This record gives sequence, C-alpha cells and structure tokens, in this order.
Amino acid sequence: PEYLRKLDRLEKNFLPLNQADLAASGWTAYQLWIAPFSNLVKRNPPGWYFRRYVESMFRVMQQWEQELIAQGDDYYLALWLFEPAHAISQVVAATGNRIDFYRQRFRPKAAPARFPQCVAPLQLQHPWTAHWHLNEYWIDEDDSPAEIAHLRHLAIDEKTVDTQTVLFIPDGDLWIHDRSRLRTD
Repeated sequence: PEYLRKLDRLEKNFLPLNQADLAASGWTAYQLWIAPFSNLVKRNPPGWYFRRYVESMFRVMQQWEQELIAQGDDYYLALWLFEPAHAISQVVAATGNRIDFYRQRFRPKAAPARFPQCVAPLQLQHPWTAHWHLNEYWIDEDDSPAEIAHLRHLAIDEKTVDTQTVLFIPDGDLWIHDRSRLRTD
C-alpha cells in the first residue's frame, strides 16, 4: 500500500544522521509526517502502521548511534513514544549544549503510565522510563477566574516566570528509550 511506500521513503531520507541540522542547531529528529496522519489535526495511525513506524525508528536510531559514536563526542539519543498521541513519537539526537535541554525536557512520572498497546512487546525488549507529556498553559488577563480555577485543577504544577504564570497540564504519557553517551570527566 501507499502508506508503506511513504514510510520506506521517509526512513531512507532520514536514515543517515542529518549532520547539517546537528551542526546548525545542535539537534535533529526523525518523526512521522505522512498524510493523512500528519495533516493540520494530528491523529494516530492504525496500530499495525504505528508498529511498522516504531520498527523504522529503531533502525534510524541504530544508524544514528553508529554515526554519533564515530564522532567521539557526547550525545543525547532517544526514542520518544507518546501515549495516546502516537503521531508525535520520534527519535531525537542532540549534541553540545543541547544535550542537557533534551535530557531534562520531560519530567519523570512516578504514577502508573500507559505504554502504547499496539507496540506492547517493546516494553519488555528495551529499557524505558515513563515521563509526563505536559502542555504549558500561560495564564493571561483574558482568562476568566472560573477558567483559571478549572485549569489549575487539571495542572500538576504551576510556576511564575517574570510576572506571568504557567500551568503544566498533563496531555498523556511519554516513554523514553535512551541510548545517550555522556562521559564524566
């Protein structure tokens, strides 16, 4: 089917590590971007397709790991599986000063987390850590007191940055399979 041909083309385009992106911004990613799942409103692909995509992400991750090891520097390399938002799952690589940003991007989750059922065997085959997938909501003067109270009820954390309040609202779970290399000197 056409979906599989698009997935094969996507993988071939991203199999080598994008050295230009990595050099320019310190990071690069491989993620699902195939219509109709990646149109304006992201929706999950069927489970069988997501399994194929995750297999593809592991192949890309393996290739990138070999290239990053050959470079000899520290790196962040991880596969992010989002539940229930499978369509935004991705492989992420970062180097230099972007490593800490990606390592600390998501909060670990102590509470029970749901692993994507369509790829459940992977939970036993690879080490994973559960994290929160949070949306940031910045409160402003247009928000009603009732709306703010409702959002605060949903939020797991709240911070003030300068004079503005940001709420951290759960949007699901995130499972991270990390293959980073960080040397301690």
